[in-house]
Amino acid sequence: FECEMEGRLGIEKANIAYNPETATASLESNYMGRGMENFKVVDLRVTGTELIIVHSVYGLSYNPDFRLNRESLELIGPGNRKGKCKIIKKELAF
Repeated sequence: FECEMEGRLGIEKANIAYNPETATASLESNYMGRGMENFKVVDLRVTGTELIIVHSVYGLSYNPDFRLNRESLELIGPGNRKGKCKIIKKELAF
């Protein structure tokens, strides 16, 4: 997923890769204001409506997390950032 969020510094980006077969995800974002960075995903939950990604910032688990609505593709990120995602490449059903 390629996402854009409204944040403190204007438009911020997040790239999320999710593999439902292996229940894994990766997260890259510039929401910390330092350019695009890869963040370690420390917990991943899938509910009926959301994909919830808890990530580590500099070794600490960070909450709030990234929440992606599975139907509308709306994203809520840390600090109540809100945005929209689009599917870039779909190889598996979401």
